Amino acid sequence: MKFLLILFFPVLLWAQADSLTFEDNIQKAFTNAKKGMYFAFANIPAKKNDLSKEIIEQDKLLAKIKLYKAVNGVRIESTG
Repeated sequence: MKFLLILFFPVLLWAQADSLTFEDNIQKAFTNAKKGMYFAFANIPAKKNDLSKEIIEQDKLLAKIKLYKAVNGVRIESTG
């Protein structure tokens, strides 16, 4: 019985630590999506109607950006 308790104790700690970082992961994704929005606003193409880019930093994908020009403005999709 003690062996099972010793075996499951690290698993319980790992599961608890993993659930605490969920909000941190959401915050990082939101920050990366904002970086994509800033990039898209700074790089609106003059002649093309659409733009698709990926922001990569240190071999990690930060954001996928899709920009579409319309008659009355632009539509930007940024996934962080």
